[in-house]
Amino acid sequence: MSKRLKLDNGTVKVQEPVPDPCTSDSSEEEEEAAKPEEIWGYNTKLPQRTAPPDLKHRCDVLNLKFHPQADRLVVATVDGRIALHNYSSERSDLALTLPTCKSTCRGLEFSGDGGLLFSGWADGSLRIHSMETGALKRRLPAAHPAGVFSVLPLTERLMASGDDDGTVKLWDYRTRASVLMPSSLAPVWDYRTRAEVMSVKQCEDYISDLICDDDQRWLVASSGEGTITSFSLRTRRVHTQCDMYEAPLTCMTFIKEQKKLAVGMASDQGKVPIFKWGHFGEHVNVFKGHPSSINAMVAATDSLLVMAYDDGQIRACNILPYKYFGVVGQHRRLPVEALALSRDGRMLASCSHDRLVRFWDIGYLYEKRFETKHMEWQERGKRGDAKKLLPSSKVKAASEFFSDLPREDEGMFFWD
Repeated sequence: MSKRLKLDNGTVKVQEPVPDPCTSDSSEEEEEAAKPEEIWGYNTKLPQRTAPPDLKHRCDVLNLKFHPQADRLVVATVDGRIALHNYSSERSDLALTLPTCKSTCRGLEFSGDGGLLFSGWADGSLRIHSMETGALKRRLPAAHPAGVFSVLPLTERLMASGDDDGTVKLWDYRTRASVLMPSSLAPVWDYRTRAEVMSVKQCEDYISDLICDDDQRWLVASSGEGTITSFSLRTRRVHTQCDMYEAPLTCMTFIKEQKKLAVGMASDQGKVPIFKWGHFGEHVNVFKGHPSSINAMVAATDSLLVMAYDDGQIRACNILPYKYFGVVGQHRRLPVEALALSRDGRMLASCSHDRLVRFWDIGYLYEKRFETKHMEWQERGKRGDAKKLLPSSKVKAASEFFSDLPREDEGMFFWD
């Protein structure tokens, strides 16, 4: 409050009060206060999240798949649970949990429209669930005499499955006989021999993966005995079987617009045989030099593969021509068991024996600057996988410990 003072000459002077620093406006303090960025010379704000946080489960995760039409991820754990999660770049929420089974689910696959989920179980059964309600729509209680390892829906009528004994079966899952389950008031379709349209035992070890082209002509199965076997879907007979490799074949994926087939091998040499589609008797190329066994692989583009290794690393490389890029992510030296690629190709999910589902944003793989020779992540080291860390990797190299400090031309600070 101002004061009016009368001077000796009769004039009046108005004296403004001196502002008290203890009672000054807080907004003025914020404006005058120095920001941490100005003091230390670097940005203290947290970076914006580009991938969902890790999903923690009560037990190990065996398999996972992304929904083909929505931002959803289905996860199968070793205790017989199947959970569906909604995800975004900031969070992931549990959307649906399917009825728990006493057995273990090892094979997962969505239908083309994402309305149905096909699953194979260790007790030899096959199940088909609705993704809208989670209800059990179809079941094959004794589909295989051994545990089912892989499943693959082919058309609106047909699905394929492979078991631990090397048997591949083809099913017409629309053939049905209505049976009322005691635990449900709704009828569930129970399949017997009428739904089985093909059964071939050509291998002596487990069927690790199944794949089919868009023309629905060939069904190809990889096995733990180290062979690739193709089946004709028209004649429903064996077409070709290649010579036996020295290690199990674990996974397959298409490259070059489904003209080539890349196969992962569980070998210390880490070989990747390449087959020409339709000619499965012998590979046309083979790429060596991978540091560990390959457990899973997905194709980000027609030539770019992302592979999960037994040493806990997830690596990216180009095929035809071959070029190694670097480490996409890691699971702390635990074997990475499964990989899944989202519908837009920008999100990668992986699981291991650490009870975690980890997400990796691999959108940078599609940028043009990734194909240049002078990339930032290639300049970090000339040799060694540990130094070739791609931007999605959550572990930094030791040489990057002081990478967030300002350069000499950006200012400097001193320790007391």
